[in-house]
Amino acid sequence: MSIINESFANELMIENEQTYSNTTIVLITLLVITLIAAIIIIIFLNKMITKPILSVNKQLEEIADGEGDLTISCNGGDFSIC
Repeated sequence: MSIINESFANELMIENEQTYSNTTIVLITLLVITLIAAIIIIIFLNKMITKPILSVNKQLEEIADGEGDLTISCNGGDFSIC
């Protein structure tokens, strides 16, 4: 009876080690995918936020230098500052 229990325990231990290994691989894969997605979102949001700010900054610098045209029309979309 003891030999059967040891054999069953060894089978369970091997199965648990395989499950642990598979779970670790899945978690690492999900972590990498999440980090890549986060980096892409950060880059996209950074461009979406800084581009209008830089545009307004350029126009304000031109106005401050006396070269700006105060009658510039602005065709802004949903994310436009104008």
